Amino acid sequence: MQKNALNKNFTEVTPSPAEKKRRHRPIWRTVVVAALVLSSVVIVSRLIYKDKPIFTQRINVALGKEAKQSSLLQMNELFEASKAVDGNTTGNGTAALSSTDNDVNAWWEVDLGRTYSISEINIWNRTDCCAGHVDCCPTPRLHDFYVLVSDAKFASTDLATTISQPGVFSSQFNNTAGTPTTIAIGKSGRYVRVQFNHTDYLTLAEVEVFADVPLWHFAIE
Repeated sequence: MQKNALNKNFTEVTPSPAEKKRRHRPIWRTVVVAALVLSSVVIVSRLIYKDKPIFTQRINVALGKEAKQSSLLQMNELFEASKAVDGNTTGNGTAALSSTDNDVNAWWEVDLGRTYSISEINIWNRTDCCAGHVDCCPTPRLHDFYVLVSDAKFASTDLATTISQPGVFSSQFNNTAGTPTTIAIGKSGRYVRVQFNHTDYLTLAEVEVFADVPLWHFAIE
């Protein structure tokens, strides 16, 4: 009843042909014919141009998603795979890091839940001593790795097999990761993996997967 009562207070106005001609874009407007106090205006849009949504927002679609890795450092749950998708990019201390053991071709993976058009991926390195300081770790911990993206599940944990899997995008980064290191993707994908081509501990502060997501609803408060 409230909705019907509210609608009676609004009148849709169709612009005249002359007004339409003066404007570069078509408009819709409403005239309030009663005194109302508005807390917000919600605009709902499903406009598509050339098969693409007009309104999009680039967001991190990996945040809070299901993650797994090749092993767990010292069987310590403090280093579980989910630490790399918890939104904490500080990279300092066990509370901020995921880590495997000293594995051959160690890997970390996230399932985004559905397929997205991925624009880029940020890989955040740890910021404490093992980020690359020779007084702690002779070899920087997060270096020389692959980023793999696929619409379908990865069929293997073997690096060479995964790279050759049909539909898999792969990008190799030969240097030490930064805070962050950004990898351009430009491909659809649901599954994202970070994997070494050598034996080492794979330690991550955060993995951010950015996609342009349609905004069907937005509000003016």
